Amino acid sequence: MTQKQYLNEILNRSCLPASLRRRAKVDLAAELAELTDRFGDEQQAMQEMGPADEIAAGLYETYASEAQPVRPFVEYRSQRELFGLPLVHIVKARRVQQGFVQVKGVGGSNLQPVPTARGVLAIGRRAVGVIAIGNLTCGVVSIGNLSVGVLTIANMGLGLLGIGNLLVAAFSIANAALGLLAAGNMALGLFAAAGNLAVGPVALGNVVSGQLVHVVNSMADLHQLGDFFAVMPKALRPFFELVILAVNQLPLLGVCFGALLLAGLIAGVLIARRLEPTGQTTAE
Repeated sequence: MTQKQYLNEILNRSCLPASLRRRAKVDLAAELAELTDRFGDEQQAMQEMGPADEIAAGLYETYASEAQPVRPFVEYRSQRELFGLPLVHIVKARRVQQGFVQVKGVGGSNLQPVPTARGVLAIGRRAVGVIAIGNLTCGVVSIGNLSVGVLTIANMGLGLLGIGNLLVAAFSIANAALGLLAAGNMALGLFAAAGNLAVGPVALGNVVSGQLVHVVNSMADLHQLGDFFAVMPKALRPFFELVILAVNQLPLLGVCFGALLLAGLIAGVLIARRLEPTGQTTAE
C-alpha cells in the first residue's frame, strides 16, 4: 500500500464530510511526512502511524456530534485475503441514522455515506469485489440497484451478461433490454431481439420491427418457428432457443427467483443481527 492509498483509506473510513476531510488530510500528510523523514522508509512510517481504521475512528470521534459518538457503521472483515482483498467484507449502516452522520459545526445538510465494502465477497451500501452485493456495486458478479459487472443482476445495470429491469449488456435479459442480443418486455438488439416489443435485425415477439421478423401472438406460436429458424443466421438460433426455453419454464424460474430472494432476505437479517449488537469490527 502506498502512502496515498493509506491516506485515502483513512479518510474514506472516517465518515467525515469533504470540508473536514480536506483539513484532516493536510494534518495527516504532514504527520506522515515527518515520520517518513525520521525513519527513512515509507512502509515503516505507516506502521508507526498505525492501522488505517484506528486512525479513522479517532478522526471521527474528534468531529462527531455528541448525539452520534461512534461512526455510523459496523462491519465484518475476514483476516484471510486473496489478491490483496479480504475474502469477506461486510459494511452495514447503523439503524440510528441509516448510515449517515451529522458533524459538529457543519449543519444537517452535510451528510457522509459509510465506507465502501471491498473484498472477494463484498456486501454493503456500496460494494466492490469479485462478488459485489449492495445498492451501488461493481464486480465480476455484481448484484444491486445500480450495478456494473461481467454478470450483472440489477434494477439498472451495465455488463457483459445482464439480468434485471433496465439493462445494457452484450446479452441482456430485462424489462427494458439493450444489447447485442436482447430479450425482455421491451428489447432492442443490435443483432437480435425477442420480447413483447422487439426491435432488431432479427426480431421475435408480439410487436416486432426488423429485417427478419416473426410475430408471436400466443404460446402455441412458439412451437411453430421452423421456417423462422430456417432462414435466420445459424449463430443466432441458440439465443432464440434459450428465450423459448425460458418462456416455457417461467413458473419454475419464478419459484427459483423467489427462493433466492427469500434466502437473501434471511441472510441479510442474520447478518444485521450479528453485526449490530457489537458495534465493532470483527474478524475471523
